[in-house]
Amino acid sequence: MGLEPISNAAQGCLVQAAGTAPEDADRGFARLALPAGAGPFVAVGLDPTAGRFAPGGMQSGDKPMPSYAIRWDGQGFRPAPEALAWSRTNADFWAHVDRTAAVVLAIDGPCGLHPDGPRWDAQRAAWDPGGAALRGAERSVAAAGIHLFWSSRDTVLHFDGASRWIARSLTLFAESRQRTVPITAIETHPHGAFVKLWRVLGGTGLPPRKTTPAGRRARWRILRSFIEGLSDGPPASHDEIDAACAALVAGLHRLGLTVAYGTPADGGEIWLPDGERLARVSG
Repeated sequence: MGLEPISNAAQGCLVQAAGTAPEDADRGFARLALPAGAGPFVAVGLDPTAGRFAPGGMQSGDKPMPSYAIRWDGQGFRPAPEALAWSRTNADFWAHVDRTAAVVLAIDGPCGLHPDGPRWDAQRAAWDPGGAALRGAERSVAAAGIHLFWSSRDTVLHFDGASRWIARSLTLFAESRQRTVPITAIETHPHGAFVKLWRVLGGTGLPPRKTTPAGRRARWRILRSFIEGLSDGPPASHDEIDAACAALVAGLHRLGLTVAYGTPADGGEIWLPDGERLARVSG
């Protein structure tokens, strides 16, 4: 969505995250070897944008959303033949998934809400304030020192763009469960994934903010350590970089190299790279 804040769930306010060690901002990273053996597959990542309120859910938005596809060939990841797509409608996005024959998908957005938190009514395209409970996944990620945007009652009631992003993400996850061709769909958090991968690769502190040129370069270098064939320089859009990161998380998930935060019972899981296992297998 383009958010990288610390969020105060009680007040719904945003504070910018802390910076990084200057010496790490433009460092290069060696390519990380992943365990070979799994059969070929395609993974897709999506950075959804805020949708428009309309009956039946959030089927489209004013701003196109990027999705990125990577292919595992049994030895490593490469961009898929039609790697990048920009979609204004959910239907256009699912067409990209079908064209790439993806079997696993990671979305940068909530897959669910706490049973005692706010509730999204897709038929009315409206929020029910519900209770004030927070998702366990978001609490766990925050407790690990990774900043995120909370899907809290205050957020959906007081932040229009964020509320429409959350509603669209929920709609996309619902659509993933209704597909004729099954797909594994997980929630991820690219900022958290980059923090994990940054540390696996030896970075200190936090990566530079993604809205800065240094932040885009650092994140692209991280991705180039796992995905062969990416361009030397990063794209201008940090949303595109987040989509590629989500695709990498989806691929790592298929390989059993992710870890879950939270549980399905309290609003769903957020999946991030398993830093400890990645450090062991790439040894």
